[in-house]
Amino acid sequence: MIKKWIAKGIQIIFFAVFYYVRAFGVCTFTYRKGPPPTANIQAFKIRGYSKRTSYYAIECTWFTWICTIFRILSAFGYFYGSLMFWYTIDPFFNIITFLQSVVTVSGAIVMGVGLLRSRAIFVNIVNYFIKLFQRTQRLAPHKSIMCVQHFVFLLIIIFCMTRDIVDLLVLFDYTDYRERAVAFAKLYLEISLIFTIHIGCIGYMSVGALYDFVNKYMREEFQPRARCLDYVLKRNHNIRSQRYQRKLIRLTRELNECACIYNNIYRAATSFHHHIRFHIFFSLIFTFSFLTTVIYSVLYLYTFYHGFIWWALFVCLQVFTELLIMIAAAKSAVQGGFSVNKLSLDSIYMAGNAEWHQSLQRKMANKWICFAIEVLLNLFFHFTRFCGICSLNRHKERRSDNRFNIAPYSKGPIYTVTQCTWHKWLFGIFRILSAIGYLYGNLAMWYTADQFFNLINILQSTLSVSGSIALSVVLMRSDVRFANNGNYFLYLYHRIQRLAPDKSMMGLHQLIFLLIIFVCMGNDLLGFCVLRDYKNVREMAVVAAKLFLDMCLVISMHVASIGFICIGALYGFMNAYMREVFEPRARCLDYVLKQKHNYRLQMNQRKLIRLTRELNECTSIYNDIYCAANTFHHSIRYQIFFALLFEFSLFTTIIYSMLYVRTVLHDFHWDAVVYSGQIFIGVLILILSVYSAVQSGLTTRNLSLDSVYMAGNTEWNRSVEIFINRTNLYEFKPNLLGLFDISSNILLMFLSASVTYLTYILQNTMLSQH
Repeated sequence: MIKKWIAKGIQIIFFAVFYYVRAFGVCTFTYRKGPPPTANIQAFKIRGYSKRTSYYAIECTWFTWICTIFRILSAFGYFYGSLMFWYTIDPFFNIITFLQSVVTVSGAIVMGVGLLRSRAIFVNIVNYFIKLFQRTQRLAPHKSIMCVQHFVFLLIIIFCMTRDIVDLLVLFDYTDYRERAVAFAKLYLEISLIFTIHIGCIGYMSVGALYDFVNKYMREEFQPRARCLDYVLKRNHNIRSQRYQRKLIRLTRELNECACIYNNIYRAATSFHHHIRFHIFFSLIFTFSFLTTVIYSVLYLYTFYHGFIWWALFVCLQVFTELLIMIAAAKSAVQGGFSVNKLSLDSIYMAGNAEWHQSLQRKMANKWICFAIEVLLNLFFHFTRFCGICSLNRHKERRSDNRFNIAPYSKGPIYTVTQCTWHKWLFGIFRILSAIGYLYGNLAMWYTADQFFNLINILQSTLSVSGSIALSVVLMRSDVRFANNGNYFLYLYHRIQRLAPDKSMMGLHQLIFLLIIFVCMGNDLLGFCVLRDYKNVREMAVVAAKLFLDMCLVISMHVASIGFICIGALYGFMNAYMREVFEPRARCLDYVLKQKHNYRLQMNQRKLIRLTRELNECTSIYNDIYCAANTFHHSIRYQIFFALLFEFSLFTTIIYSMLYVRTVLHDFHWDAVVYSGQIFIGVLILILSVYSAVQSGLTTRNLSLDSVYMAGNTEWNRSVEIFINRTNLYEFKPNLLGLFDISSNILLMFLSASVTYLTYILQNTMLSQH
């Protein structure tokens, strides 16, 4: 058993970390002793055991606003001052420093806005963790949830945080107050980002500790008692049957409590990760950029000045330790969740109260978000039609022409799409002629003395022309299929919306993705302004053809992104409905039927029939979403393939031109940095939209409908079996022509290949000049 001084040390370190992160504005809530307000007590359903002093978190609005405004002002001041005070003659060091500044400022702004938007949600998550610790502790009051391993991790974290704060002493080395202010803003933002990593570590560590505690309790205490009682009941049928039945009832209730705790741990961990993922993302990127800057500075000083900075080695070791603790904490949480599957309790009946399985309510999208999404989707449809990517017409359908058998409910008009033959052939022929003209003019206009640039340019032109021709052929051959896909998506939208008419299918997450896509499309349109620099008509025609073909390929990738976003939204809406509406109703009815009362038996049977039909309807909807997703991916896979290859070849060309101009001509083009960032963001949006669709499809497996028995009803059990088999067999996993899956591995693979190739080219160029 853990010693009391370790438990006291863990408590002291928790308070120290809290005051550290509160001082730097990373955590803006405060705490109070005693039980929370009555509403929170009813929400968490905590009762009984609590030996220790109870705490609960409360929101502090004025402190949140002060920290947010101060962080945003510090970000702008640091970004302005970094361009003035830390600019050197080394171009590579300037690029690394600039990237680090951009990441720091972006992370600070995201953190400020996130804390301002989600301050109440984060307070609820903290209170949920506190109540979950108390509820888990009631299983074994004589044991502690945290162990020596967590105490060591917390000691390392508090040591790293203290060393980061000691860095503020370097402010006394500056005499100019402007440099001191910029240095303070830099250290404040960097320490805030690093503290976010520590918060993530402690959160994941808490999740892992909760999982380990419940797993150990189930394995060492509950499972032996259950097996012993099972052995006694098998050997002695008539000896003290009432006594053993009471023991069995107590074990069943205890098992229900453990199942509820497992469910709540999973929901708490998911909610915590969902609200801190962007902060951790920017913090990790900043950490890697900071580590790169330190290593580059050390190597530069050692190579040219034959000096060595020993504190840099210590800083690198600290950063590596922080990342290692972060990975270990996340791994402990994941392994603790996986260890639940090793408990052989599948033969024990599990029934739970519906209130135990209610999760934290998800905030639905507001009306203005729904209206903005509808406007953006309409604008995107008309823009793709204007560019010839979409050759469809849209019109409102009359109620009498309801060909898809949609229910009468619909808040808005019902639309259908039809193919437009003349539009298809016009833009198909125009795109093929533009591709031929661009390929002919490219060899005459952009041929240089640099053989590497010519090679990259020819590769990019070939991909652009091939992708444009493939896009034209696919659109001319599959116009009817695209129209059917569009109608099928509209049919699914109205069919799913009937399940919960008061909720919206898309939210702020989808709106942000659509806004980013529209910003990228607007920047592509601004690229046509370069036509004013050309006086020759033939050169202007070739450049216009190049810009048109490039924009069509990029827009086809955006079409795929929006399609996958819609698929993820459909899956997410169904998962939320099953988890928050259907499953609690099913468990409540299961609890009523389990009591075997004859009161209102016919009414309960009618409820069971309605629930069974609703489950069959949800299974059919899941099948339709899977079929629609596969059909959409099959129709657009060639466009995605050529668009990705073109984007990465264009990215390589821009980076090579930028480095060549900086190295040879000693100039720098900032517009190239913006355009390369746009390419990276476009590909990242596609990967994230595919990831959301895939993960939403896999989340269906987390629904534990197999534990709802419904008094042995045959139709219900058959429907549940069909639903579970569907979730195990139908897994949506988009693949590009059998070569690779659409995931983050694509981005890493192409970036590593581009960096390797560009490094070789630059080394060869510099050696040839010398």
